Amino acid sequence: MRLIKFASRRPLDFVSAVTCIAFFAQPCLGAENRLSFEVDVRPILKANCVRCHGESGVKEAGLDLRLRRFMVAGGESGPAIVPAEPLDSLLLKRIQSGEMPPDEDKRLSAREVNAIEQWISQGAPTFRDEPASVGDDLIFTEEERNWWAFQPIVRPSVPAVADGMKVQTPIDAFVMRQLALHTGTPSVDETPVHFAPQAPRATLVRRATFDLLGLPPTPQLVRAFEADEQPDAWERLIDRLLASPHYGERWGRHWLDVAGYADSEGYDDEDRVREHAFHYRDYVIAAFNADKPFDQFVLEQLAGDELLPLEDQAKLDEKGPAGDAVDKLTATGFLRMAPDGTATDGVEIK
Repeated sequence: MRLIKFASRRPLDFVSAVTCIAFFAQPCLGAENRLSFEVDVRPILKANCVRCHGESGVKEAGLDLRLRRFMVAGGESGPAIVPAEPLDSLLLKRIQSGEMPPDEDKRLSAREVNAIEQWISQGAPTFRDEPASVGDDLIFTEEERNWWAFQPIVRPSVPAVADGMKVQTPIDAFVMRQLALHTGTPSVDETPVHFAPQAPRATLVRRATFDLLGLPPTPQLVRAFEADEQPDAWERLIDRLLASPHYGERWGRHWLDVAGYADSEGYDDEDRVREHAFHYRDYVIAAFNADKPFDQFVLEQLAGDELLPLEDQAKLDEKGPAGDAVDKLTATGFLRMAPDGTATDGVEIK
């Protein structure tokens, strides 16, 4: 379940490296910055407008915004958009005036409004022919179906690069390939894009320690790493940090935040203390430190009690759980992390 397998030796850390790859992997849109309905406009409308204009058969004012051709056809007030004519497009006028969406929480940002205006100005293009019929379904585009998070996890082949001497990790090879593809392409600030210089060893140990433990390195650790001339010094440093109990404390907190961990009920003004909540906190920290498989980690929190053999379940009321049973039952504390007023006997203090 390790969230970090290594920390980069360069000032460009792991997250920045992945971001860099993703940035360079974007298509070059050119000076016109061509937009499309499927990628640039439909997600905006789907998040803010389609609930009242197309979803589940609801079409207020007769307007359906699920497809580009529906927008051209319009509703009771006429066409919602006029391709290549943003000034004549009623949808854009209503959005710019703040009249639509009517809910203030759904008002579009300036960036979103600009995207819709630019798309209309370009003729309201689509990537492909739209489906002949959609019924009342909330349709999904090919772009949505092919979203990266829905794809099977694969291990890509590490690309061969011209200057293999610069490759210290597989990430370096991917970054170098993208840099080679974009040689001569100026960066945002007009400066050349290339690898950052090698970081000093003191910087490396400091970065790795903060990333993995959330703490600064001790002076002794810095001196020891600077003096370690063995070729696997970096790998041994990372292994040492991953083996520290502080690793689980540092990274377990992110899961605890998502789970809503709290030491009190958080339901009303009384806010009773959860005397035993810390057991769940300790379970999460121990799971990270033990490198527990992620699927097992999730399963135990959702149904830890159901994972116990029947004979162990029968013994719970006799003399209490023990060993592994305690761990699994503690994990189900996840299900009680939400605000809970049952301890107040239904009396809410005003």
